[in-house]
Formats: sequence, structure tokens, C-alpha cells
Amino acid sequence: MKPRDLIATVATTFDVTLADVLGQSRMRHIAEARQAAAWVLRRAIPAISLEQIGRLLGGRDHTTIIHSLAQVERRCAADPQLRARLASLLPQAPLVAHPRVPIDPAMRWWVAQSRDSFFVRAA
Repeated sequence: MKPRDLIATVATTFDVTLADVLGQSRMRHIAEARQAAAWVLRRAIPAISLEQIGRLLGGRDHTTIIHSLAQVERRCAADPQLRARLASLLPQAPLVAHPRVPIDPAMRWWVAQSRDSFFVRAA
């Protein structure tokens, strides 16, 4: 499941459109759906940054995402049904961010050699 699919699932659950969640509207029910989408993304993809979540949700700032996560946690603490509803939206296995390709030993050696020669010449 892709991040965009998670956002669409949250939008459907909160009875708003994907365009609403990604848009600029500040209407309460749309903002709550957007905040819930941020919470689901953060829980489903542990390696995702706040900036990436903000970009996925229509170009929001990372501080807006911090506020969204805090609001959802506050509402979930007061409403166990909301917490269960959001938890049901999470995929069974966490989504994995793009894996980093390991550097092969030959490349690592070449980088070390070029770095050492740079410092020798610069000195």
C-alpha cells in the first residue's frame, strides 16, 4: 500500500474526498481528516519524516504536522473509539521506505583513497 492509498483510505473513512484532504480548506471535518491522515502515515511508515508527510498532505509545513499529531493524540486519549477507528486504518505490516542500497567495498575503498589524497594535497 502506497502513502497516497493510505491518505485516500483515511479520506473515505472520514467521508471527505482526497482533494479535500490535500487542499487548503480549514473546515473542521476536513482538518480533522487531514490530521488523522498525518497520524496514520506516521504510524504506518516509521521512517518517514515530518517534511515528507507535509508534502504528501498538500505541501504543509513540518510544524503543522507536529501540531496535527499532537491534536490526534489528544483526541484519541479522550475518545477510545477514535483510537480504535484510526488503528483499524493502519496496515498489518509497517510500510517500508525506499531501502538504501549498500555501498560495495570497491566503491568504499575508492572514496577513502580519494578523500585521503585530497587531505594530503590540501595540507
